[in-house]
Amino acid sequence: MDKNKQTIFFHQRTRDRTGMFPLAQKLPILDLLRRFYLPLTLIYYLAYLSLKRLGTGDRALLRASLIALAIESLVYFICYKRPLGSLGPSYLWDYEEGRRLLFSLILSWGGTLALVYYGVRRWGFISQATAGSLLGLLILAGNVFLCLLSYELLSYVFFGVLTYLVSVASFSLANYFIGIWIWAFLISFVCAVLFAFFTNRAFVFQDKGNLWQDLGKFVLARIGSSIFFEVLLMWLMIEVLHWDEDLSRSLGAFCVTVANYFLSKFVVFRKKENKRKR
Repeated sequence: MDKNKQTIFFHQRTRDRTGMFPLAQKLPILDLLRRFYLPLTLIYYLAYLSLKRLGTGDRALLRASLIALAIESLVYFICYKRPLGSLGPSYLWDYEEGRRLLFSLILSWGGTLALVYYGVRRWGFISQATAGSLLGLLILAGNVFLCLLSYELLSYVFFGVLTYLVSVASFSLANYFIGIWIWAFLISFVCAVLFAFFTNRAFVFQDKGNLWQDLGKFVLARIGSSIFFEVLLMWLMIEVLHWDEDLSRSLGAFCVTVANYFLSKFVVFRKKENKRKR
């Protein structure tokens, strides 16, 4: 365990239920801003402004923003070369700091692609030039926000975003092939619930209770929240307000993701957590 000392922040010497070595201290937000996030944001904008001069038009601006993000991600890894070099790929999963780095990069790229596809191409509420300029600030703000979260909240946000993407993507595919939004919703609901249950159980709330009992409570909680936040809300937006079906599904999925954290935290896994405390 001497290799722990080679990481940027000290970790505890015992693994938690997910097999991860947690941090032994809180993240120094101001130090991270000074040493990493602000310089990385500056690198992004310098790369973006340089690449933008090589072409004109929306595609050139989009290409410049994605390449600039790739350069920023590469520098991010270079900043962590010491623990990565000494611990190898296991650093990204066996240590909390490594997991935070991995989650941050995945969320940055996932958020970028989602913004480009839905915000620029699908719904058109933001231009590609504006999206490229905003990405640096959004990534900076997102990294600071993730640092402020506890690991439980961070992992829930990460897997919640992935659940959101699973839900939206499966709905879009099913709706494309079937053409009836209510059936597409049911398919996306099953996919999202199964994905959320297994990731929350294993990585967020670290629950090792009876699988079928946990699944039953989890499904009932999700059905209740989905009926209120998704079915009724989607019916209002699609049938009454005549909004775009994918936009309606995205808003419904966002609302239910927030509600489900509290249901999972205080209803589904509450008794098991109380037993552990005793």
